[in-house]
Amino acid sequence: MRASLKILAALAAGPLLVGASLGAQERPIDPVMPPPPRQAPPPPLPLESAQFPPFVEFELENGLRVVLVQSEKQPVLSLQLAVLGGSLHDPSGKSGTADIVAGLLTKGAGGRTAEQIAEAIERVGGSISASAGADFLSVQAAVLSSDRELAFELVSDALLRPTFPT
Repeated sequence: MRASLKILAALAAGPLLVGASLGAQERPIDPVMPPPPRQAPPPPLPLESAQFPPFVEFELENGLRVVLVQSEKQPVLSLQLAVLGGSLHDPSGKSGTADIVAGLLTKGAGGRTAEQIAEAIERVGGSISASAGADFLSVQAAVLSSDRELAFELVSDALLRPTFPT
């Protein structure tokens, strides 16, 4: 009985081994023969000048630099407020601080909880988020133009009056 089990095991393993060796034979690797030449990439397209929309740049009394790009094509407001404070400004030994701060800015601010902030912005079909890059920490909001006051209120609350809930 044991002998027949050994034979069955050998037969069962045989095709797998043969199949594995055949698979290796299907893709021969010749270290002497170079790979086939690759086609050259297509030539680059001619350079065209970038057309930026007109913008106005000014500074508020409190020193805040504003760059305003106005377009009447769509009735939307896209707002972003950025401050120095990205990951390059993290304290030594505390990497990730800027990311943690950005993650908490919309979790409670100006007397609103995270749920209340989400409800307020979603009620008008908008969005709000915060992020930290290498140099800047920013809060972004997008709403219909008619709801711009709410966007400015939520963004300013997030940056000026965060609650940093635990």
